[in-house]
Amino acid sequence: YIDVNSSATLLTGYSKEELLKMNVSDVFFTNDENSHPFSGDQLDDGKPLLNESIIRQKAGSHIHVEISAKLLEDGRYQGIVRDIVARKTAEEELRNSEMKYRLLFEQNPMPMFMLSIPERDFLDVNNAAVEFYGYSREEFLSMNAYDLRSEDETEKLENYYAQNPNGINHAGIWTHLKKDGTEVKMDIITHYITNDGRNARLVLANDVTEKLDAEINLQKSHEQLRLLATHLEDIRESERTHMAREIHDELGQQLTGLKMDIAWLNRKIKSDDLEVQQKIKDTIQLIDTTVITVRRIATELRPSILDDLGLIPAMEWQSEEFQKRSEIETNFVSNLSNFAASPEVATGIFRVYQESLTNVMRHAQASKVEASLNIADDSLELVITDNGKGFLIETISNKRTLGLLGMKERVNLMGGTYEIISAPGHGTSVKINVPLS
Repeated sequence: YIDVNSSATLLTGYSKEELLKMNVSDVFFTNDENSHPFSGDQLDDGKPLLNESIIRQKAGSHIHVEISAKLLEDGRYQGIVRDIVARKTAEEELRNSEMKYRLLFEQNPMPMFMLSIPERDFLDVNNAAVEFYGYSREEFLSMNAYDLRSEDETEKLENYYAQNPNGINHAGIWTHLKKDGTEVKMDIITHYITNDGRNARLVLANDVTEKLDAEINLQKSHEQLRLLATHLEDIRESERTHMAREIHDELGQQLTGLKMDIAWLNRKIKSDDLEVQQKIKDTIQLIDTTVITVRRIATELRPSILDDLGLIPAMEWQSEEFQKRSEIETNFVSNLSNFAASPEVATGIFRVYQESLTNVMRHAQASKVEASLNIADDSLELVITDNGKGFLIETISNKRTLGLLGMKERVNLMGGTYEIISAPGHGTSVKINVPLS
Protein backbone atom coordinates (compact mmCIF):
# COMPACT_ATOMS: atom_id res chain seq x y z
CA TYR A 1 0.00 0.00 0.00
CA ILE A 2 1.31 3.46 -0.88
CA ASP A 3 -1.40 5.46 0.88
CA VAL A 4 -4.67 4.85 2.80
CA ASN A 5 -7.27 7.18 4.31
CA SER A 6 -8.84 7.12 7.76
CA SER A 7 -11.91 5.18 6.51
CA ALA A 8 -9.61 2.33 5.46
CA THR A 9 -8.20 2.14 8.97
CA LEU A 10 -11.71 2.05 10.46
CA LEU A 11 -12.85 -0.62 8.03
CA THR A 12 -9.83 -2.92 8.51
CA GLY A 13 -8.96 -2.21 12.13
CA TYR A 14 -5.32 -1.63 11.23
CA SER A 15 -3.49 1.67 11.76
CA LYS A 16 -2.23 3.65 8.81
CA GLU A 17 1.35 2.71 9.65
CA GLU A 18 0.44 -0.98 9.74
CA LEU A 19 -1.37 -0.85 6.41
CA LEU A 20 1.55 0.92 4.69
CA LYS A 21 3.73 -2.07 5.59
CA MET A 22 1.22 -4.59 4.16
CA ASN A 23 0.34 -6.04 0.76
CA VAL A 24 -3.09 -6.37 -0.91
CA SER A 25 -3.16 -10.09 -0.18
CA ASP A 26 -2.56 -9.37 3.51
CA VAL A 27 -5.97 -7.71 3.74
CA PHE A 28 -8.04 -9.19 0.90
CA PHE A 29 -8.81 -12.86 0.47
CA THR A 30 -7.37 -14.10 -2.82
CA ASN A 31 -7.31 -17.62 -4.21
CA ASP A 32 -4.26 -17.00 -6.40
CA GLU A 33 -2.02 -14.18 -7.61
CA ASN A 34 -4.43 -13.22 -10.37
CA SER A 35 -7.60 -13.10 -8.27
CA HIS A 36 -6.92 -10.15 -6.04
CA PRO A 37 -9.05 -7.00 -6.54
CA PHE A 38 -6.46 -5.20 -8.64
CA SER A 39 -5.87 -7.80 -11.35
CA GLY A 40 -7.63 -8.24 -14.66
CA ASP A 41 -7.30 -7.41 -18.37
CA GLN A 42 -10.07 -4.80 -18.12
CA LEU A 43 -8.11 -2.87 -15.50
CA ASP A 44 -4.84 -3.12 -17.45
CA ASP A 45 -6.61 -1.69 -20.53
CA GLY A 46 -7.38 1.47 -18.56
CA LYS A 47 -11.01 0.71 -17.88
CA PRO A 48 -12.43 0.89 -14.29
CA LEU A 49 -13.15 -2.41 -12.61
CA LEU A 50 -15.95 -3.09 -10.11
CA ASN A 51 -15.98 -6.32 -8.18
CA GLU A 52 -16.57 -7.83 -4.76
CA SER A 53 -14.15 -9.31 -2.28
CA ILE A 54 -13.72 -10.17 1.39
CA ILE A 55 -11.55 -8.25 3.83
CA ARG A 56 -9.76 -9.92 6.69
CA GLN A 57 -9.98 -7.46 9.62
CA LYS A 58 -7.31 -7.16 12.27
CA ALA A 59 -9.68 -8.55 14.92
CA GLY A 60 -10.12 -11.71 12.82
CA SER A 61 -13.56 -10.92 11.42
CA HIS A 62 -14.36 -11.14 7.72
CA ILE A 63 -16.54 -8.61 5.93
CA HIS A 64 -17.85 -8.34 2.37
CA VAL A 65 -16.81 -5.26 0.44
CA GLU A 66 -17.28 -3.79 -3.03
CA ILE A 67 -14.14 -2.42 -4.73
CA SER A 68 -14.06 0.16 -7.49
CA ALA A 69 -10.50 0.02 -8.90
CA LYS A 70 -8.72 1.87 -11.71
CA LEU A 71 -5.20 2.20 -13.11
CA LEU A 72 -3.70 5.72 -12.73
CA GLU A 73 -1.51 7.39 -15.36
CA ASP A 74 1.61 6.94 -13.25
CA GLY A 75 1.08 3.16 -13.10
CA ARG A 76 -0.34 3.05 -9.62
CA TYR A 77 -3.71 1.46 -8.72
CA GLN A 78 -6.42 3.32 -6.85
CA GLY A 79 -9.17 1.45 -4.99
CA ILE A 80 -12.38 2.75 -3.40
CA VAL A 81 -13.74 0.18 -0.97
CA ARG A 82 -17.35 0.12 0.31
CA ASP A 83 -18.77 -2.04 3.13
CA ILE A 84 -21.59 -4.19 1.69
CA VAL A 85 -22.23 -6.43 4.69
CA ALA A 86 -25.81 -5.16 5.06
CA ARG A 87 -26.51 -5.74 1.38
CA LYS A 88 -25.04 -9.24 1.50
CA THR A 89 -27.10 -10.05 4.59
CA ALA A 90 -30.26 -8.82 2.84
CA GLU A 91 -29.42 -10.84 -0.27
CA GLU A 92 -28.91 -13.96 1.84
CA GLU A 93 -32.21 -13.39 3.63
CA LEU A 94 -33.90 -12.89 0.30
CA ARG A 95 -32.44 -16.13 -1.05
CA ASN A 96 -33.60 -17.99 2.04
CA SER A 97 -37.01 -16.41 1.79
CA GLU A 98 -37.31 -17.35 -1.87
CA MET A 99 -36.29 -20.92 -1.06
CA LYS A 100 -38.92 -21.11 1.67
CA TYR A 101 -41.52 -19.63 -0.68
CA ARG A 102 -40.70 -22.11 -3.42
CA LEU A 103 -40.91 -24.93 -0.91
CA LEU A 104 -44.27 -23.75 0.44
CA PHE A 105 -45.56 -23.07 -3.05
CA GLU A 106 -44.39 -26.24 -4.75
CA GLN A 107 -45.01 -28.66 -1.89
CA ASN A 108 -48.39 -27.28 -0.84
CA PRO A 109 -51.00 -30.08 -1.10
CA MET A 110 -53.64 -27.61 -2.31
CA PRO A 111 -53.61 -25.99 -5.77
CA MET A 112 -51.80 -22.65 -5.87
CA PHE A 113 -51.16 -20.31 -8.74
CA MET A 114 -49.95 -16.81 -9.46
CA LEU A 115 -51.80 -14.43 -11.77
CA SER A 116 -50.53 -11.26 -13.41
CA ILE A 117 -52.30 -7.97 -12.74
CA PRO A 118 -54.28 -6.70 -14.55
CA GLU A 119 -54.08 -9.32 -17.34
CA ARG A 120 -54.97 -12.33 -15.11
CA ASP A 121 -52.45 -14.50 -17.00
CA PHE A 122 -50.92 -17.47 -15.19
CA LEU A 123 -47.36 -16.67 -14.10
CA ASP A 124 -46.76 -19.85 -12.12
CA VAL A 125 -48.60 -22.91 -10.79
CA ASN A 126 -47.62 -25.57 -8.28
CA ASN A 127 -47.63 -29.33 -8.71
CA ALA A 128 -50.95 -29.73 -6.91
CA ALA A 129 -52.66 -27.41 -9.41
CA VAL A 130 -51.23 -29.36 -12.34
CA GLU A 131 -52.43 -32.64 -10.88
CA PHE A 132 -55.86 -31.34 -9.83
CA TYR A 133 -56.92 -29.41 -12.93
CA GLY A 134 -55.34 -31.76 -15.45
CA TYR A 135 -53.38 -29.10 -17.37
CA SER A 136 -49.60 -29.30 -17.77
CA ARG A 137 -47.47 -26.46 -16.44
CA GLU A 138 -46.79 -25.32 -20.00
CA GLU A 139 -50.52 -25.25 -20.76
CA PHE A 140 -51.21 -23.24 -17.62
CA LEU A 141 -48.57 -20.64 -18.54
CA SER A 142 -50.38 -20.02 -21.84
CA MET A 143 -53.77 -19.63 -20.12
CA ASN A 144 -55.77 -16.90 -18.41
CA ALA A 145 -57.79 -17.04 -15.17
CA TYR A 146 -61.00 -16.88 -17.22
CA ASP A 147 -60.10 -20.22 -18.83
CA LEU A 148 -60.96 -21.92 -15.53
CA ARG A 149 -64.37 -20.25 -15.30
CA SER A 150 -67.70 -20.77 -16.98
CA GLU A 151 -69.19 -17.86 -18.92
CA ASP A 152 -71.69 -17.33 -16.10
CA GLU A 153 -68.91 -16.31 -13.69
CA THR A 154 -66.99 -13.95 -15.98
CA GLU A 155 -68.85 -10.83 -14.85
CA LYS A 156 -68.74 -11.99 -11.24
CA LEU A 157 -64.95 -12.35 -11.47
CA GLU A 158 -64.55 -8.86 -12.95
CA ASN A 159 -66.62 -7.38 -10.13
CA TYR A 160 -64.55 -9.23 -7.54
CA TYR A 161 -61.24 -7.89 -8.89
CA ALA A 162 -62.67 -4.37 -9.04
CA GLN A 163 -63.85 -4.50 -5.43
CA ASN A 164 -60.76 -6.28 -4.03
CA PRO A 165 -57.67 -4.76 -5.69
CA ASN A 166 -55.16 -5.82 -3.03
CA GLY A 167 -54.62 -7.38 0.38
CA ILE A 168 -55.50 -10.86 1.61
CA ASN A 169 -59.09 -11.73 0.75
CA HIS A 170 -61.30 -14.74 1.27
CA ALA A 171 -62.94 -14.67 -2.13
CA GLY A 172 -65.56 -17.29 -1.26
CA ILE A 173 -66.80 -20.27 -3.26
CA TRP A 174 -66.28 -20.31 -7.06
CA THR A 175 -67.05 -22.82 -9.78
CA HIS A 176 -63.92 -23.91 -11.69
CA LEU A 177 -63.62 -26.11 -14.76
CA LYS A 178 -61.06 -28.90 -15.02
CA LYS A 179 -59.47 -29.76 -18.34
CA ASP A 180 -61.95 -32.62 -18.84
CA GLY A 181 -64.90 -30.25 -18.30
CA THR A 182 -65.71 -31.36 -14.76
CA GLU A 183 -67.16 -28.58 -12.62
CA VAL A 184 -65.71 -28.25 -9.11
CA LYS A 185 -66.49 -25.90 -6.25
CA MET A 186 -63.37 -24.14 -4.99
CA ASP A 187 -62.93 -22.07 -1.82
CA ILE A 188 -60.55 -19.27 -2.89
CA ILE A 189 -58.13 -17.14 -0.86
CA THR A 190 -56.12 -14.49 -2.72
CA HIS A 191 -53.16 -12.31 -1.77
CA TYR A 192 -51.77 -9.28 -3.63
CA ILE A 193 -47.98 -9.61 -4.08
CA THR A 194 -45.09 -8.44 -6.28
CA ASN A 195 -43.14 -11.01 -8.25
CA ASP A 196 -39.95 -10.05 -10.08
CA GLY A 197 -41.08 -6.44 -9.98
CA ARG A 198 -44.55 -7.23 -11.38
CA ASN A 199 -47.85 -6.88 -9.59
CA ALA A 200 -49.43 -10.29 -9.13
CA ARG A 201 -52.12 -12.14 -7.22
CA LEU A 202 -51.27 -15.34 -5.34
CA VAL A 203 -54.25 -17.72 -5.23
CA LEU A 204 -54.88 -20.68 -2.93
CA ALA A 205 -57.70 -22.99 -4.08
CA ASN A 206 -59.36 -25.59 -1.85
CA ASP A 207 -61.71 -28.16 -3.38
CA VAL A 208 -64.94 -28.17 -1.34
CA THR A 209 -67.14 -29.97 -3.88
CA GLU A 210 -67.69 -33.09 -1.77
CA LYS A 211 -68.21 -31.01 1.37
CA LEU A 212 -70.90 -28.88 -0.28
CA ASP A 213 -72.56 -31.96 -1.81
CA ALA A 214 -72.60 -33.57 1.65
CA GLU A 215 -74.13 -30.42 3.16
CA ILE A 216 -76.82 -30.36 0.47
CA ASN A 217 -77.59 -34.03 1.03
CA LEU A 218 -77.69 -33.43 4.79
CA GLN A 219 -80.11 -30.55 4.31
CA LYS A 220 -82.28 -32.76 2.13
CA SER A 221 -82.21 -35.48 4.77
CA HIS A 222 -83.16 -32.98 7.46
CA GLU A 223 -86.01 -31.70 5.32
CA GLN A 224 -87.21 -35.24 4.63
CA LEU A 225 -87.05 -36.07 8.35
CA ARG A 226 -88.92 -32.86 9.16
CA LEU A 227 -91.64 -33.72 6.63
CA LEU A 228 -91.82 -37.26 8.01
CA ALA A 229 -92.06 -35.98 11.58
CA THR A 230 -94.80 -33.55 10.53
CA HIS A 231 -96.66 -36.35 8.77
CA LEU A 232 -96.35 -38.66 11.80
CA GLU A 233 -97.53 -35.87 14.09
CA ASP A 234 -100.52 -35.24 11.84
CA ILE A 235 -101.33 -38.97 11.88
CA ARG A 236 -100.98 -39.10 15.67
CA GLU A 237 -103.22 -36.06 16.13
CA SER A 238 -105.75 -37.50 13.69
CA GLU A 239 -105.75 -40.78 15.61
CA ARG A 240 -106.21 -38.90 18.87
CA THR A 241 -109.17 -37.05 17.41
CA HIS A 242 -110.67 -40.29 16.12
CA MET A 243 -110.11 -42.10 19.43
CA ALA A 244 -111.56 -39.17 21.40
CA ARG A 245 -114.74 -39.22 19.30
CA GLU A 246 -115.05 -43.01 19.46
CA ILE A 247 -114.57 -43.04 23.23
CA HIS A 248 -116.90 -40.10 23.78
CA ASP A 249 -119.63 -41.18 21.38
CA GLU A 250 -119.57 -44.98 21.37
CA LEU A 251 -118.40 -45.78 24.88
CA GLY A 252 -120.31 -42.86 26.35
CA GLN A 253 -123.53 -43.97 24.67
CA GLN A 254 -123.03 -47.57 25.77
CA LEU A 255 -122.45 -46.55 29.38
CA THR A 256 -125.55 -44.34 29.26
CA GLY A 257 -127.54 -47.27 27.87
CA LEU A 258 -126.15 -49.57 30.56
CA LYS A 259 -127.19 -47.10 33.25
CA MET A 260 -130.71 -46.95 31.82
CA ASP A 261 -130.93 -50.74 31.72
CA ILE A 262 -129.87 -51.11 35.34
CA ALA A 263 -132.34 -48.41 36.35
CA TRP A 264 -135.06 -50.35 34.49
CA LEU A 265 -134.09 -53.57 36.26
CA ASN A 266 -134.19 -51.76 39.57
CA ARG A 267 -137.77 -50.74 38.92
CA LYS A 268 -138.82 -54.23 37.82
CA ILE A 269 -137.15 -56.14 40.64
CA LYS A 270 -139.46 -56.32 43.61
CA SER A 271 -136.97 -56.98 46.35
CA ASP A 272 -136.85 -55.87 49.93
CA ASP A 273 -133.27 -57.05 50.15
CA LEU A 274 -131.37 -53.92 51.17
CA GLU A 275 -128.06 -55.42 50.05
CA VAL A 276 -129.39 -55.89 46.48
CA GLN A 277 -130.79 -52.37 46.40
CA GLN A 278 -127.47 -50.94 47.63
CA LYS A 279 -125.53 -52.94 45.04
CA ILE A 280 -127.73 -51.58 42.25
CA LYS A 281 -127.26 -48.04 43.57
CA ASP A 282 -123.49 -48.48 43.76
CA THR A 283 -123.41 -49.83 40.22
CA ILE A 284 -125.30 -46.80 38.90
CA GLN A 285 -122.83 -44.49 40.72
CA LEU A 286 -119.90 -46.44 39.27
CA ILE A 287 -121.36 -45.99 35.78
CA ASP A 288 -121.73 -42.23 36.41
CA THR A 289 -118.08 -42.05 37.55
CA THR A 290 -116.99 -44.06 34.51
CA VAL A 291 -118.89 -41.71 32.17
CA ILE A 292 -117.07 -38.74 33.73
CA THR A 293 -113.72 -40.55 33.34
CA VAL A 294 -114.48 -41.40 29.72
CA ARG A 295 -115.31 -37.77 28.97
CA ARG A 296 -112.08 -36.61 30.68
CA ILE A 297 -109.96 -39.09 28.73
CA ALA A 298 -111.65 -38.10 25.46
CA THR A 299 -111.09 -34.42 26.24
CA GLU A 300 -107.40 -34.97 27.05
CA LEU A 301 -106.92 -36.90 23.83
CA ARG A 302 -108.40 -34.06 21.80
CA PRO A 303 -110.36 -31.20 23.41
CA SER A 304 -113.40 -30.54 21.24
CA ILE A 305 -113.22 -26.88 22.25
CA LEU A 306 -109.99 -26.56 20.23
CA ASP A 307 -111.81 -27.54 17.04
CA ASP A 308 -115.09 -25.84 17.88
CA LEU A 309 -114.04 -22.48 19.37
CA GLY A 310 -110.35 -22.12 18.53
CA LEU A 311 -106.96 -21.79 20.22
CA ILE A 312 -107.56 -18.98 22.73
CA PRO A 313 -110.74 -20.43 24.30
CA ALA A 314 -109.07 -23.85 24.42
CA MET A 315 -106.07 -22.44 26.32
CA GLU A 316 -108.34 -20.55 28.70
CA TRP A 317 -110.23 -23.79 29.35
CA GLN A 318 -106.97 -25.71 29.81
CA SER A 319 -105.78 -23.13 32.34
CA GLU A 320 -108.99 -23.49 34.36
CA GLU A 321 -108.85 -27.29 34.23
CA PHE A 322 -105.21 -27.29 35.31
CA GLN A 323 -105.96 -25.01 38.26
CA LYS A 324 -108.83 -27.27 39.38
CA ARG A 325 -106.74 -30.42 39.10
CA SER A 326 -103.47 -29.12 40.58
CA GLU A 327 -104.70 -26.35 42.91
CA ILE A 328 -101.95 -24.14 41.41
CA GLU A 329 -103.15 -20.61 40.65
CA THR A 330 -103.03 -20.27 36.86
CA ASN A 331 -103.53 -16.99 34.98
CA PHE A 332 -103.68 -16.95 31.18
CA VAL A 333 -103.92 -13.69 29.20
CA SER A 334 -103.93 -12.91 25.49
CA ASN A 335 -104.63 -9.96 23.22
CA LEU A 336 -105.66 -12.29 20.39
CA SER A 337 -109.38 -12.64 20.98
CA ASN A 338 -110.13 -12.72 17.25
CA PHE A 339 -106.97 -14.58 16.21
CA ALA A 340 -107.52 -17.62 13.99
CA ALA A 341 -104.50 -19.91 13.87
CA SER A 342 -104.08 -22.69 11.35
CA PRO A 343 -105.08 -26.14 12.67
CA GLU A 344 -101.42 -27.24 12.73
CA VAL A 345 -100.22 -24.20 14.67
CA ALA A 346 -103.23 -24.23 17.01
CA THR A 347 -102.64 -27.89 17.85
CA GLY A 348 -98.88 -27.40 18.27
CA ILE A 349 -99.21 -24.38 20.59
CA PHE A 350 -101.92 -26.06 22.62
CA ARG A 351 -99.93 -29.28 23.07
CA VAL A 352 -96.80 -27.35 24.14
CA TYR A 353 -98.90 -25.45 26.68
CA GLN A 354 -100.35 -28.72 27.99
CA GLU A 355 -96.90 -30.29 28.35
CA SER A 356 -95.49 -27.18 30.06
CA LEU A 357 -98.28 -27.20 32.63
CA THR A 358 -97.74 -30.92 33.22
CA ASN A 359 -94.03 -30.24 33.89
CA VAL A 360 -94.95 -27.51 36.38
CA MET A 361 -97.23 -29.89 38.26
CA ARG A 362 -94.68 -32.72 38.30
CA HIS A 363 -91.43 -30.91 39.01
CA ALA A 364 -91.71 -27.19 39.83
CA GLN A 365 -93.33 -27.21 43.29
CA ALA A 366 -94.93 -23.94 42.25
CA SER A 367 -97.94 -22.13 43.66
CA LYS A 368 -98.57 -19.86 40.69
CA VAL A 369 -98.32 -19.94 36.89
CA GLU A 370 -98.49 -16.90 34.58
CA ALA A 371 -99.04 -17.56 30.87
CA SER A 372 -99.54 -15.29 27.86
CA LEU A 373 -100.05 -15.67 24.13
CA ASN A 374 -99.47 -12.57 22.01
CA ILE A 375 -98.04 -11.37 18.72
CA ALA A 376 -94.49 -9.96 18.91
CA ASP A 377 -92.24 -9.08 15.95
CA ASP A 378 -94.25 -10.98 13.32
CA SER A 379 -94.37 -14.12 15.43
CA LEU A 380 -96.75 -15.82 17.82
CA GLU A 381 -95.16 -15.71 21.28
CA LEU A 382 -96.14 -18.05 24.11
CA VAL A 383 -94.60 -17.44 27.55
CA ILE A 384 -95.20 -19.69 30.58
CA THR A 385 -93.64 -18.64 33.89
CA ASP A 386 -93.88 -20.34 37.30
CA ASN A 387 -92.66 -19.37 40.75
CA GLY A 388 -91.32 -22.84 41.53
CA LYS A 389 -87.96 -24.07 42.74
CA GLY A 390 -86.20 -23.64 39.37
CA PHE A 391 -83.12 -25.58 38.27
CA LEU A 392 -79.75 -25.31 36.54
CA ILE A 393 -80.16 -25.39 32.76
CA GLU A 394 -77.02 -27.54 32.54
CA THR A 395 -78.68 -30.32 34.51
CA ILE A 396 -81.29 -30.90 31.79
CA SER A 397 -79.01 -30.16 28.84
CA ASN A 398 -77.22 -33.45 29.46
CA LYS A 399 -80.42 -35.45 29.94
CA ARG A 400 -82.74 -36.78 27.28
CA THR A 401 -85.97 -35.58 28.93
CA LEU A 402 -88.75 -36.80 26.67
CA GLY A 403 -91.17 -34.03 27.63
CA LEU A 404 -88.76 -31.25 26.70
CA LEU A 405 -87.63 -33.07 23.56
CA GLY A 406 -91.25 -33.45 22.50
CA MET A 407 -91.96 -29.74 23.01
CA LYS A 408 -88.81 -28.68 21.16
CA GLU A 409 -89.66 -30.99 18.27
CA ARG A 410 -93.19 -29.59 18.02
CA VAL A 411 -91.83 -26.03 17.94
CA ASN A 412 -89.20 -26.98 15.34
CA LEU A 413 -91.88 -28.49 13.12
CA MET A 414 -93.65 -25.13 13.20
CA GLY A 415 -90.39 -23.35 12.27
CA GLY A 416 -90.20 -21.67 15.66
CA THR A 417 -87.76 -21.25 18.54
CA TYR A 418 -87.89 -22.69 22.06
CA GLU A 419 -86.10 -21.20 25.08
CA ILE A 420 -85.99 -22.13 28.78
CA ILE A 421 -84.79 -19.65 31.41
CA SER A 422 -84.35 -20.94 34.97
CA ALA A 423 -82.18 -20.76 38.06
CA PRO A 424 -82.41 -22.51 41.44
CA GLY A 425 -84.86 -20.66 43.66
CA HIS A 426 -86.05 -18.31 40.90
CA GLY A 427 -88.67 -20.31 39.05
CA THR A 428 -88.76 -21.20 35.37
CA SER A 429 -89.84 -19.41 32.22
CA VAL A 430 -90.55 -21.12 28.89
CA LYS A 431 -90.64 -18.90 25.80
CA ILE A 432 -91.81 -20.07 22.38
CA ASN A 433 -91.89 -18.03 19.17
CA VAL A 434 -93.60 -19.30 16.02
CA PRO A 435 -93.48 -17.24 12.78
CA LEU A 436 -96.89 -15.97 11.69
CA SER A 437 -96.00 -16.93 8.11
